[in-house]
Amino acid sequence: LKSLPLYNYAPNLPDEFYPMDVTATDEAGNEYVFKNTMPRIVDTTAPTANFKNEVIDFSSHTANTFSRTDLLQFLNGDPSDNWTLPQNIVIELVDSEGNEFELDDLEFKEYTGYIRLTDGHGNQSSPHEVKFKAGDNEGPTGNVVTQPVDFQARRKDELTRDDLLQFFTEDPLDNTTASDQIDLSLRNDLGEIVSVVNVAPSMTVYDAKVRLQDIRGNQTEYPVNYRVIDTQA
Repeated sequence: LKSLPLYNYAPNLPDEFYPMDVTATDEAGNEYVFKNTMPRIVDTTAPTANFKNEVIDFSSHTANTFSRTDLLQFLNGDPSDNWTLPQNIVIELVDSEGNEFELDDLEFKEYTGYIRLTDGHGNQSSPHEVKFKAGDNEGPTGNVVTQPVDFQARRKDELTRDDLLQFFTEDPLDNTTASDQIDLSLRNDLGEIVSVVNVAPSMTVYDAKVRLQDIRGNQTEYPVNYRVIDTQA
């Protein structure tokens, strides 16, 4: 058979082909032309990649999903394929069920995932196990007041959320947790909860820290001052 430059032909879509004449030549030089043959060029080869053998750290990642640039960190160089160009190979990171990770719903820790490569004709590589650190590790934030906060002296009933919100100029915020679900507590230098029950009223200014904690357990502490007074009749 005479050589044909088929390497430059794109793979056919279903029901497509490349009509061409094929010339067959035997050892004696006799030729026969097969008219209007219909060869099809197919692509059934999945993409490949050289994977790093390390845990990829996404601790500073703030988006809810991974970009292509993020996922390329799992690879040494670009993925490759017999036809599809590297930049057109789809890279996905999925869990054991084949679902993409939504980072806002994750506690920050090390996870096991699987990289899947897909070329332009739907050929998919076998999932390759990878490990990475990701999730919500950002604590809540707030603007604290600069003056001491006054609490009424009491024989019972600990400080309420509304009491502690007096330390802030506005409601605290978090990247994923709703403001009303952020836990507030008043702590001493040992991290213990401060109680004002049975504290005698005075003009003494106490030092403490107000702690904010989101639903993932991420914490932020701010130094504050307070007094215990008695102005109630």
